Amino acid sequence: MAERREGICPYLHVDRETGKYICRAASTEVNPLIYPCLGNFFECPAYARAVREGIPAKPEEKVAEEKPVEKPVEELAPPPPPRPEVPLMESLETPVLGKLTSLEEKLRQADSMWQTYTEQVLKTVTEWLELRREVESRLYRVERLLELYRQKIEECTVRLELGLLRSENVDTEDYMSRLREKLEALTKLKEELETRLQNIDAHLQDHRKRIQLILARPEFTKYRTALTKLEELWREGRVDEKVYKRLKRELSYVLPE
Repeated sequence: MAERREGICPYLHVDRETGKYICRAASTEVNPLIYPCLGNFFECPAYARAVREGIPAKPEEKVAEEKPVEKPVEELAPPPPPRPEVPLMESLETPVLGKLTSLEEKLRQADSMWQTYTEQVLKTVTEWLELRREVESRLYRVERLLELYRQKIEECTVRLELGLLRSENVDTEDYMSRLREKLEALTKLKEELETRLQNIDAHLQDHRKRIQLILARPEFTKYRTALTKLEELWREGRVDEKVYKRLKRELSYVLPE
């Protein structure tokens, strides 16, 4: 069996008047960014049917029959002097062939770069899902510590107001000062983690949109099925809210919008 290579579908046509993309195999307008016209078009059902039925990729041009036109008899003129013969090879050589070779090489480079890019984005998405869970776990612990330090500071303040502690006590002032320092440090850490988490989410979302066709491949069906099942469990009250939100976010990352 001949090796199937990705490229441009021979049945894809651009209408010169409207600028729309037309599929000759299906006789309809198509969007080549959604359908595999610019990728592995061998998997397209319309392409397979057209090849099977012998539908030509280009319309057959009809040549109108020309009726012979009677010309008046003219006196024969002397033949023109012979022109110097141009070698056939020279007329077909560069620069056209050189330009074609250069363009083909650029296309091969673009294919290689696109494959490397999509693989890198998919790898980064998977890595970020793991790291995101770690960041959220750290945020949860930071929030618990913040609440603990706020309670301790509030308790000390109330004790001072009730006269159970002396404001001039060095140990009390030092203890309150250390609590406030830890509270401030934890607050800054919480803000930084939340900001960087949001920034990475937004940045990665831009890359995911660029490879949306890759994310729409059939192998991602299991993720769509899992997301549907998760929604059903959530509606039935069989999944905790935090677990539901975390799993939904992870599944949504590997699926196109």
